[in-house]
Amino acid sequence: MKRQKQEDLPFQAKFYARVEAEALFYGVHVPAPDAAATHETDWHATVQWLGKPENDAWLKKQSLAHELGIRDLDQKGFRGELTLQDDVWVHTGSATKDAPVESLSAFLSTALESGSVNLRIEKRIAKDAAVEKKKGIAGDIAALFESMMPMYAAAVEG
Repeated sequence: MKRQKQEDLPFQAKFYARVEAEALFYGVHVPAPDAAATHETDWHATVQWLGKPENDAWLKKQSLAHELGIRDLDQKGFRGELTLQDDVWVHTGSATKDAPVESLSAFLSTALESGSVNLRIEKRIAKDAAVEKKKGIAGDIAALFESMMPMYAAAVEG
């Protein structure tokens, strides 16, 4: 409750589920920091946390287990998606050829310099597949939220 009553509510990390015409998306959203802010935000804490090799390895494990993609919702900092391929983050779907990303935290920091980054670490499932799961989809969403709790906690406690 204390956190929800803070003035920077729009800039706080949060779990979400979003339905679009063709797919269901769910995961963790770490909003871009307010450009006018003079203090560190959840976004900064997340990138700092991801800068530790053990946390990057943890996110890779979660990505494999849940088939996650990393996106910039507004596509201002980067276009396309970051996915895990052979234990390496790869930037796919951008204007250039698929490119390996040596450091996820460095990539995100650079992306923020070129624009706002509304970070989404999410699972995408086709609408038909989600509907077919019926109530079982709720268990899948809850399992992802539970597994992503360490990263969320690092963002909100950072």
